[in-house]
Amino acid sequence: MISATMGRRRTQNTKEKTMYFDRFDIVEAHYMFYSHYHEGQFSDGYRKLSHILSQFRPGLYGWSDENNLNPNARAIYDNLVAKYENQ
Repeated sequence: MISATMGRRRTQNTKEKTMYFDRFDIVEAHYMFYSHYHEGQFSDGYRKLSHILSQFRPGLYGWSDENNLNPNARAIYDNLVAKYENQ
């Protein structure tokens, strides 16, 4: 299972947001991204979402949208969305 770590090892600026390395935030952001942006059950994104869910449990109600992410996870999510939309 994934557990939260509070270590700030590396930062990266994306436009106006600063991201730092936190495993839990990374998993949360990727979970939200692949929940919104996979292309169906047989897509690579769905495979990645399934892999995340094999190790991460978002809770009974999960998250309804990206606004429920903390600022660091939101910055990671926004970066994933920007990369996906610029392909």
